[in-house]
Parts: sequence; C-alpha cells; structure tokens
Amino acid sequence: MLSLIFLVFIVCLIVLLLLLLVPASKAPPKAPKFRTQVVDVNGEKIYRSLEIKDKLREQWDERITTLYDLTQVRLKEAPDSPLFGSREFTTEYTDKYHYKTTSEFCTDLTHLGGGLVNLGVSTHKNLGIWAQNCYEWVVTEHACYAYTITPVPLYHTFGIDSLIYIINHANLEVLVSTVDNCKKLFPNLERCPDLKDFIVIEDQTKSESERQKEMKELSQLVENTEGIHIYTFQSVMEEGKNSPVEHRPPSPSDLCGIVYTSGSTSFPKGVMVPHKMMISCMSAVDRFGYDYSEKDVYISYLPLPHIYERVVLNCLVGCGGRAAFLTNIRNILVELPMIRPTVLPAVPRVLIRVHDGLKKKLNDGPFIMRWAFNVAYYFKKRAILKGKDHPFLDFLIFNKIKSRISDKLNIVVSGGAPLPYLYQEFFSVVFCKKTHQGYGLTESCGPALLHHYFDYDDTTIGHTGSPFASCEVKLQSVPELGYSIEDEEPKGEILLRGNSIFKGYYKDEEKNKEVFTEDGWFKTGDICKVRKDGNFQIIDRKKNIIKLSQGEYVAVELLGDLYQQSKLIEQIFVEGDSAKNYLVAIVKPLFSNVKDKLSLNHLTENEMISNKMVKQLILSEINRIGRANNKHGFEIPKSVLLIKDGFTIENGMSTATLKLKRPIIRKTFEKKIIQLYEQTDTEFRKNK
Repeated sequence: MLSLIFLVFIVCLIVLLLLLLVPASKAPPKAPKFRTQVVDVNGEKIYRSLEIKDKLREQWDERITTLYDLTQVRLKEAPDSPLFGSREFTTEYTDKYHYKTTSEFCTDLTHLGGGLVNLGVSTHKNLGIWAQNCYEWVVTEHACYAYTITPVPLYHTFGIDSLIYIINHANLEVLVSTVDNCKKLFPNLERCPDLKDFIVIEDQTKSESERQKEMKELSQLVENTEGIHIYTFQSVMEEGKNSPVEHRPPSPSDLCGIVYTSGSTSFPKGVMVPHKMMISCMSAVDRFGYDYSEKDVYISYLPLPHIYERVVLNCLVGCGGRAAFLTNIRNILVELPMIRPTVLPAVPRVLIRVHDGLKKKLNDGPFIMRWAFNVAYYFKKRAILKGKDHPFLDFLIFNKIKSRISDKLNIVVSGGAPLPYLYQEFFSVVFCKKTHQGYGLTESCGPALLHHYFDYDDTTIGHTGSPFASCEVKLQSVPELGYSIEDEEPKGEILLRGNSIFKGYYKDEEKNKEVFTEDGWFKTGDICKVRKDGNFQIIDRKKNIIKLSQGEYVAVELLGDLYQQSKLIEQIFVEGDSAKNYLVAIVKPLFSNVKDKLSLNHLTENEMISNKMVKQLILSEINRIGRANNKHGFEIPKSVLLIKDGFTIENGMSTATLKLKRPIIRKTFEKKIIQLYEQTDTEFRKNK
C-alpha cells in the first residue's frame, strides 16, 4: 500500500515539474479589439462597434447582396466542393456522412424551384416549410430564393394551434412537410381553408414499397376533402427537371423569410426578414474574430426556423465550408465525432449538461484523474489569460476529452439565453478558447451584442460584449424600475437600430407602432448596463417584472435563469403575487443528482416530489445560490412545488428555443400556486 502511495506521489511530482518546465506557447499577434465606442448624435449616446468608421456593415462581398448570390458565387468558384451532408444509410446507418457538392445542390434547388413554379407558386408567394433539419429543408429554402418565393419556416415542435394560426396568418397555400407532420395536420384541414398543396419529404431509410404505402395512406386521409393535392418531394423535382424554369432572382429588399417567433407570451409574431437584413448580419459575423473558411465543418441540429441557426449556416455556405445534418437529436453524442465539426452552435442548456456529465465522470473516477484534470485546468487557464495556448496540456489531458465531441473543434457559439460564466470558462479551457456568447433576437437577425471570452485583450466574463458591426445600440431610462442612463454605469432598456434590425411584423401595424420609436429604434424590452470596460451586461427584463406587496420589483425570469444553474434543478418557474411579499417556485428536480445527494435510489420520481427531504434540499439550494449572488430576501423563493414532468415543447409550456411560456404555465398551475401560497402563509403564522 505504501509503495502504491509513493508511486502516485512520484507521478504527481513529475507532472508538476513538467508543467513548470514546459512553457505555454507564445502569445499570438493581438486580435482586433471588439469593444464599444460611444458616438454623440444630437446629444444622445449611441453605442457602436469600434470597427465601424463611417457606416454600419451592410454587405459581405460586392458580388453578394442576397442569399441567392451566396450559392451562385460558390457555384462559379468551387462547384465540386462538398456542401451539405447526411448520414449514409444502406440497410442501416453507417459511420460515414455523404456530402452533396455545390453543383449537385444548385441543380436540386433549380429542379425543385422549377417544379414549384409549375405547380403555380408565383413570385412573392409565401411557402411553408415544416420539418426537422434535413437536406430537403435547405433545398426548399434556397429554391425559394432562386425564384423569389418567401419561405415561412415552421418549428417542427409547434403545437397544432400555433401552427394553424401561422398557416392562416401567412395565407399559406403550399406546405413542404413530412409524412408524420401531415398526419397531425390533416384532421384540422377545415381550419386552414387556403392550404391546398402538400409536398411530402419521404423517409429515405424506408423501402420503396413502405414509402408508397405511406403516401397512399395520406391520400386516403384527405380523399373526402375537396381541392387537396399531395405530391412527393421527388416528384416536384422531376417536374422541374422535365419542364425547366429560369431563375427569378430576388432583390436585396425582397423577403428571404417571414420568421415567426416561438411565442412565449401569445401567438407567434411574424418577423419580416429581407435579404439585405440577413446579408448585413452575416457581414458582421464574418468579422467578429473567427475567419470562416472552406476548412470549416458545421453541425446543423438547432432548429432551422431559428434565425440564429440560419445565419451561421448561410455563413458556412458563403465561405466555402460544409454542414452536416443530425439524424436525430438523441444521437448527437454519437454523431458529433463522425462529423468532426469545427463550429459548434449551442444553447446554454446543452453546454451545462455536457459540463455536468463530464464533471460527474471525473468525480466518480480515481483521485489521480481528478487531480490531474484540476492541475491541468489551472495551468491552462493561467496561460490563456496571458493570451497563450498550452499544447502540452492539450496533448496530455484535454485532447482526449475534446475528441468525444470533435477533435477539430475551433469555436463554440452559445445563444438563446445567458451562459453562466463558470460554463463559458470551462468550455474555453477544456474544448476551445473561442467560446462566444451573445445577445440577440429574431428581430435583430440573431446577434446584436457579442462577447468572446479570452480574446487577447479582453479576459472579462459575465457579460454579452459589445455591439455587432451591423447595428447600433442606445439605452433608454426606465425610471419606474430605477434604471437611469445617467448612472456611473448607464442602465436602461436596450434599443436597436441598423441594417440587421427588422423593419416590422407581418400584418401587424399596431404592434409595429408599439415596438418602434418615432426615429426608428426597436424597443427590445431587455434592460442592461454598460460596464466601465465598455461591455454590455443584461441585468433585467422590462416584461416579466412582478411588483410585490411591499413595493419591490422582481425580475422573475432572470431569477429563474440564475437558480437553474444548480446541479439539482432541471427546470424552475419563479412566480410572485402582487398581494404577497415573497416568491414561490415550481421546480422539476434533476432527479439523478438529487438521488445521489440524499442516497434515495430506492424512491421513484413520484415519491421524490412529495418527499420532505427533497423539498428541503431544493429550498436550501435556491437559498444558497441566492445568497451567493447577493440577492435580497424577497428575490429568493420561500416555498417550492416539485413536479415530475417538466415544461416541454410537447405540453405547450416551452417554446422551440426552450424559453418558458409563462402565461401558459401560470394558467396550468394556477390552483396549485394559490394552494402553495396558502400553505406557506399557514406555516409562517405557525412559526411566529
């Protein structure tokens, strides 16, 4: 036993000596600063990127003014370059991905677009796309661009009511979809009087006879419905091939989509996105510190209706890179090493789960593994803070971890919600130095602010960086919440204006008047402060603010984001009542971690949500996080309701971008929230 301990000691000593003796790499040349400049315009402070000299970014390349131009320029320059990939399937899935070339893709989009025109889809008509990410999805999208048709992407996970609302609101007559989605929609066709033509993406993993059987079943479902036509995706392409139609290119002001927000408060709103808005945003993406090139590989798994996904994907198209589609989100950890992406898009929830899973494996493993990881982490972080890399540590420790996702990974881009600084630092050290996070909306074509941790002149964290080069920002005081632009660190509602900011919602003039100022600024509803270092930090939300009985305002949505950082909480809904002076919360515990913490492996999940020890643990954890983040007592929930089934897209309580639909949750749990307050009040009275 003593000899083993001595051996471990010697190994540890050798590793420490190597770390001290093997230097980190030299610091690379200074990266450009991505900080904020302040411009005085008629007495107002306007915030812009330092990169901007005379005007906002609006054009990527003089040859590219629309998304149609992207593919046409690439076709001329690199017709044989691999573009879009799908996992190979024979009798079962193989471990390889097959990529269509740029030339093949452009041929397919021309055939499909010609087929659509021959079916009667005219210029500027709206066309719906309702499917998961796949090759046919992007063929449809770019076929629309080639013939100046407006694609209307629909989240695969939209509930039937939201779906029907969009179909009618956008006056959709043609829908490209899948067999399963058509089966969901067909019983409700009487609610969609304009919708007549369905173009069905068939499942190519099924045999021809199985596919024919499915199409026959679909036809039978609508045989008594007058005017409905069903076509296969392939048959429409054949129509365009046999009766070719010349391209009808769009102008920069034509719409490249009506993007319906996922609607956390009401029915979705249709954001009108012209080509020039998307190109402008892409021109800023192309200059934010990472040089996209033909060597880049992208994995497409975030929903394509999300503007963030489409911006980054089209950047890859324009720079000569390639993209691969997952077969299923459940297979992501299996297929990531096959695809070997250099660019990984993510939402915080995914990154947090990866972090927690890795840390759990380390904690369950031998002491020597934990020690080696922690020492390596410390030394590499120290090197990066000096603007250096540490190839020795990468070789020794981190490359083995990185290979589980992709050994080629160069950049991680997190969006959709704030990424806590702990996780941003972790991914920067362990996976790749360029771990970015930003702030944006559908209305800003994705990112409006961007921060990249460990930039060579900026090692600060906990913020969303500085303005994108395609837009400008100003703050507006919100006196009712105590925020003023006259503070030492100015605070207020974020207002956006510029080439990458939308100009209005589709068929909703009333809403347009509400969200725009007279001089064209878009009011986001989000509140931030400008730090002394010039970086923006989101601190509040103008909406989802609750005033408690003692007069204090509480940002319940942001508090939920804070408490969800806990390794014991999977989801949390923080709620208040204007007649009460405290908050409560509905929590779905992370059952596996709670079981480990309390040694409750013998209990079922149903038993756990009614267990007093579990409830007390969750309350203690919320209190710990609140105190650690200097929250006032009224910002820390005093009671919790534990639930087994969380807030999902399927039950209508979460949007497709994983934001909570607060009104629906509030209505669903209304009686239980009232009971929770009554029980808590009773307990308070007993303890007085």
